[in-house]
Formats: sequence, C-alpha cells, structure tokens
Amino acid sequence: MNLTGGRATLILNICALVLALIINLEIAYVTYRVYGWLPHWSDWVVGLTPVLVMFIIRNRGLSYIFVFLHFAIAVDYFSMSRSVYLGYQIAIGSKLPFLPVILLFFLSLFCLTAYGAIILVNASLAMLNKHKRSGVDNRD
Repeated sequence: MNLTGGRATLILNICALVLALIINLEIAYVTYRVYGWLPHWSDWVVGLTPVLVMFIIRNRGLSYIFVFLHFAIAVDYFSMSRSVYLGYQIAIGSKLPFLPVILLFFLSLFCLTAYGAIILVNASLAMLNKHKRSGVDNRD
C-alpha cells in the first residue's frame, strides 16, 4: 500500500475534507446568525480531526463510512442554515449545534486508538514470530 492508500481512498479523503470545511462554514453561519458569535478556532480543529484520522488510517471502507457521515451532517446543517437564512426561528438553543460533529470527532478518535492498538499487536506478534523462528531460547 502506498502513502495515500490508493487512488480511490485519496479521492474519498479529499471529498471528506471538502465536506468538513463546508460543515464548519455552515456551523459558523448558523452560530453567527442565531447567537451572534463565531466559533472558536478549536471548533474548526474538532471538525477537521476526523479527516486527519482518515488520512492517517488510509482504509477505503472507513473512508466510505466517514464520507457518508460527513455528507449526512452537511445535509442536516444545510437545512438548518437554510432555515436561518429564510428567517425561520429555529430552536437550536436546546439542540447543541455541534453535537453531530463532536460525536464524529469521538468516533474518529476511537478509530485512531483502535488502529494504533492493532498496529502494536501486529508488531508484537511479528516480533514474537521472528523470535520463535530463530530458535533462540534465552531461558536458563
């Protein structure tokens, strides 16, 4: 596997990056129009972390799942920003506007942790297998 994990995976990751930027802009628009404040830079980091995890893991199946989740969140925020633009007063005070992005953030951190654990287990098993093949026995 090369650095990008294949052409299809790279395209999916770039699409997810574009969708993550769109989601962050929609959140910025809604929060500015409803609350009167712009999101902090850390909110942008939380929104872009799942894409960074996708670029680290480079798995096509995981990329499909994350692109689908990004697309679903983007559609939800598009309807919310359209309602705000048209002047409908929506009750997002009770609904956290960042909740889907935060859940996606924690899901990506879980996937990254699992990926790291799998790499460590595979490396440990490879070292153990190499040690067994060499026939070296260090027991006294």
